Amino acid sequence: MSSQSRKRPRSLSPPPRHSSNRTSHPKTPPQPKPSQTQWNFSPEELTRTPSIQDGLTIEQERNLRLRGAKFITSCGASHRVPQNVISVACIYFQRFYVRQSFKEHQHWEIAAACLFTAAKVEENVLKLGALAFTCAKKAKKDETAVYDDKCDTQRRWRERILWYEGVILSTLCFDLEVEKPEAYIAKFASRLQSLQGDKQLLHIAWGLGMDCFLKTTMCLEFVCTEVACAALLLAARFLNTPAIVEEMWKTAENVNRNRVYEAAKRMLAFLQTTSTAALAKK
Repeated sequence: MSSQSRKRPRSLSPPPRHSSNRTSHPKTPPQPKPSQTQWNFSPEELTRTPSIQDGLTIEQERNLRLRGAKFITSCGASHRVPQNVISVACIYFQRFYVRQSFKEHQHWEIAAACLFTAAKVEENVLKLGALAFTCAKKAKKDETAVYDDKCDTQRRWRERILWYEGVILSTLCFDLEVEKPEAYIAKFASRLQSLQGDKQLLHIAWGLGMDCFLKTTMCLEFVCTEVACAALLLAARFLNTPAIVEEMWKTAENVNRNRVYEAAKRMLAFLQTTSTAALAKK
């Protein structure tokens, strides 16, 4: 690769700061732990992320995380990528902003690069030009835009995606293997005899688990088994099928029930918040 092609494109955000250079902040941002749960953080740790230390409120950061995840989902749907790619991309996005600040890195650009990286990891490669066009169109909310590889806007998006792909890999320490919640929801559901033929329960659990896990910091606070059980628990209670709840506890006997109930509360809170926001827009 020539030296010219490796240059950082103009107008991009500066390279990521390391926590050791944050001399103006009294607290150290949460760092990945050298253990099996290195990407799991406590609620207290998530109140001192780089974005919050840079002046964002918890609510503002939460909103940007949600918007970034929605951008990934929307762009992924436009390219008909499988759910596993969208899941991995959203988890990369949430993890990235544990180490980096929204004030330094625009969420749309990071979201696009996360989707591009996740597609490679999951062996479902997206064409850079096509993804850049989709991102440019959705960022401007211009569905009438036409693909043009000579367009300055689309060229800048290509440059940003490639640049931020490297930034993301570095920030995540090349730790690209993730557990996906949909695998556990399907796994538990298949073991529950009561679920046979009851696709409605599975669909509700799937929607609850995926939406909350990927669009909030739940993927940083709970493991996939806890989220899968919480989603099935809420779905079963929504459909008033207590027998399934009892069967679920037998199936997931090694799962911490208190953690499952806490995850379920978080899901309900997220649903209430998003429903209220949706009603307010009408």
